Amino acid sequence: MGATSGPSCWEIFLSKQEAVEETPSRRDKMAKSIETHQRRNYVKLITDVCVKFGTNPEVPMIAASYCHRFYAAKSMVCNDYFTVATAALFLTFKVADLNPPLRKVLECSYNCHFSCDDASKKFLQDKGFYSAIKRKILQAERSLLYVIGFNFKPDLPVKYFGKKMGLFDFNENNQTTFRQICYNFASDTLKTTLWIQYPAMELAYAFMYLASKFMNIPLKEEEKDPEGKEWYEDNGMTPTRMKEITDQVLELYTDSNKNKRAKRRAAEPSRDAPPPKKQVAEPAAEPAADMAVPATPELPPNGIAIDAEGHNSAPEERPPVEGNAPRAMAVS
Repeated sequence: MGATSGPSCWEIFLSKQEAVEETPSRRDKMAKSIETHQRRNYVKLITDVCVKFGTNPEVPMIAASYCHRFYAAKSMVCNDYFTVATAALFLTFKVADLNPPLRKVLECSYNCHFSCDDASKKFLQDKGFYSAIKRKILQAERSLLYVIGFNFKPDLPVKYFGKKMGLFDFNENNQTTFRQICYNFASDTLKTTLWIQYPAMELAYAFMYLASKFMNIPLKEEEKDPEGKEWYEDNGMTPTRMKEITDQVLELYTDSNKNKRAKRRAAEPSRDAPPPKKQVAEPAAEPAADMAVPATPELPPNGIAIDAEGHNSAPEERPPVEGNAPRAMAVS
């Protein structure tokens, strides 16, 4: 099946209200805190699996972008993130010409998700269990293809870092650190909705702007505008837009610090409280019910897929590794 007509899903961006408060999951009564937690979980799962496979930094960004677009169109209530994230990884590995067998991807994802190392043994012992999960992953991959309109290559912020690096007055030591900080901003914001709110170029310039302020790196004298315009305005980005994005990026670290302090307070022992019992999460004996696959893979201009009945169906960072960008390929 070919690509759908109309605008690419990668050209459609949501307001913060749409991306956070009006998602399909929220309409299905999922609490915002739970949706946020599950979003972070699937990004962590994707990142952990990519570390195991030794991919370049772009691969988890592409896979997470697939998931972000999927959950802008469909609810987490009906589509569990382990299945969708594993399908996104399998698809991204094919796009990046890595092509590990589905069984290897599923074993690694299962081990990372359930914090175990016996997926291979479990799948061999219970072939029915493996077949059921495999079927769900392939159904999820098909559903992902419909949501992204068979357009496999999202625009990534990291693509734009090199284009503006020459504007800044680096010494011989701090250019690598600057680039690493930009990559860290990209990795950290991948856990949020920013990647479906703003174009990749604007995110990249926001990361570079923050990195330059953090490291106190000025523009080169010859690059300074005599009228006082900022360097990013040459590409149509306004100071107001820059502030809007950077404020949301900095909120991520403010919220993270608040959560760490709250967790420390919650962990403080109480003299009256009984000792906590250690609880170990057990994986489900059987996978959840089959996920629905849209009958009509259409992406209308508002970016939300419509199903056949007319309803909305819409870490510690590693240093950047140089390598070729993933090449899109046909998926049969």
